[in-house]
This record gives sequence, structure tokens and C-alpha cells, in this order.
Amino acid sequence: MRENLPHQYLDLALFEQNYDLLEKSQLLCWLLQRRGISRQEVIQKYMPQLACEPHETVLDYHLELLNLEKTLAHWVIEFELPIKIGVRLSRLSKGDQKALARLPVKLSMNGNQFKNIFENLEELSVKEKKEISCLVDEFSRLENFEKALFERRYPRLKVAQYTWNSKKKKISLPGGVRLKDPITFEESSIQVEMKVRSAEDLKNKLAQLSILTHNKDFDELLDLL
Repeated sequence: MRENLPHQYLDLALFEQNYDLLEKSQLLCWLLQRRGISRQEVIQKYMPQLACEPHETVLDYHLELLNLEKTLAHWVIEFELPIKIGVRLSRLSKGDQKALARLPVKLSMNGNQFKNIFENLEELSVKEKKEISCLVDEFSRLENFEKALFERRYPRLKVAQYTWNSKKKKISLPGGVRLKDPITFEESSIQVEMKVRSAEDLKNKLAQLSILTHNKDFDELLDLL
């Protein structure tokens, strides 16, 4: 960053290139700490020029991103993760950050997989009162990291899936109607997908579906949630 840049040329400098999330954070920090520009001016004038929402909280989020471990910061940018995910990562201990930073190469994952794995590790860390780095080491010794983590995060999953499939086979649904399988069985409702060709078709399907209110197997499906 060019610290001797005259103040009147700051606006032009901000538009010289497209900045990624971390570069925006570095620039905002530079404006505050090295150029001595007030928070209000940074928020009102410079954040909109960087395509950032001009808000106190968003500025603080950007400044927190500077706490990211170097390799993990690379993956936040590479995967184009939302700023709130980046902030949650930045609040972890350096040991946890380094453990997470090793996963993308080790598991050959994409951004969505990384986000899901992080969130499951985060939840499990709180539940079992273990450091994320310890959980990463533990699951890294298993054959399928992602599957083992998911099953540990949702211990009811295997039994619930078996019961769901058994009960669903006993339920007769109209053609073009299907029950969407729950992912974790922590959902609070069942999704019904329906294809209709006409108003009359819809009326007939709804009439057939109303019978499910007297179906014991359907009641037991709802009890799984």
C-alpha cells in the first residue's frame, strides 16, 4: 500500500483494480491505521467504493478477517466463502485454523464441502467440548472423513434413515407425488413434491393425499422429525 499517496488521489487508487475479500480488509485497515481516516469517513465514503455495505458491523467483520491464518485465508478467497463464514474462521484458535487449512488439499474438496465440514466440526466441537484440531486429527485417521463426521454429528441418522425408508414403502402416493427424504432428520417438517397437469389433476391428488391423515405409517414418519 502506498502510504505517501496524496489524500486527493485516494479515490482514484481505490479503483485501480478489483480487490478480493482479504485485500479489501487490508485496504480498510490501511485507511484507518496508516492514513488516519476516521471510521465514519471510511464507512460512508470508501466502503461503497469497494462494493462493501457501509455499516459499522461490516467494517468490523473485514478487520477481523485479518486474524485469519495465511493458508486458511487463501482458501477463504479461493472458495469465495461468505464474509460471515470467514469471520467465524478468524475467531478460531491458530491451531484450529491450521488444522482446517490442511483439509482442502487432503480431501480434495470444493467450497461447499469445506463450508459443510467446517460447520459440522464447529457444532461437534461445542457438543463434545473438543478442539476442532483434535476432531480433525481423529477423523483424518478414518477411511471416509466426511461420512464419519456427518454420522457423528447426527447420531440418529442411520436408524432414522432405515425407519424412514421402511415406512415410506408402505405409503401409497398418487402418481407425480413424492416425499423428499430429510437430510439430517433434524428438520421440523416433511417436504412433498407434486407435479400437476391441470386444476382437476391437483384436486384429485389433494383428495388422495388427504387419506394420509389416517395412515399410521405416515404418522410414524412425522414422528421421526
